[in-house]
Amino acid sequence: MTKARTTRAPIRTEAATPEPVREPIRAKTRTRKGVGVDQFNIPPELIPDGIDFQWNVDTVTGQPSVQERTRMEQQAWEAATITDFPFLDGMFMRKGHLGEINVGGLVLMWRPLELTIEARAEEYQAARNARHVEERKITSGNVDGVDPNFLDAKNPHARQQTFLKKERVASMPVQD
Repeated sequence: MTKARTTRAPIRTEAATPEPVREPIRAKTRTRKGVGVDQFNIPPELIPDGIDFQWNVDTVTGQPSVQERTRMEQQAWEAATITDFPFLDGMFMRKGHLGEINVGGLVLMWRPLELTIEARAEEYQAARNARHVEERKITSGNVDGVDPNFLDAKNPHARQQTFLKKERVASMPVQD
């Protein structure tokens, strides 16, 4: 018995394709470094003189917070854009973004610093007035929620026990 010869197709050899030329990887840098970096922080040295920034509520669970936004705009807050503040380009939104800077439902807003100083002075005065009203109630014996018959403000013994003691406490050092 003779063996039949089987013919095989010749092995195809292709010319080896050269390795693609890799472009050099362009240098990248991280704009926010450190563990637990505040994603809303604007370094103070970047803020122009006479400008104040604040993150204000824009949406809550995806729903516009129109009343809060209107209240902020009535206090002279205006949405910050890259057009107005080019140094913010790429800091919170992708580079080249032209609309409002909005992160996690908060919109970055700005106003002149003098208006913020004015508003803080008004808030401070309102807090002082509220404190003085409560102090007068306590020292006169007219404490909210206490039956006026329980504490007779004209009774000299009651007056001796109704007082406020004020003292300043030194601030505690902050550890880094």
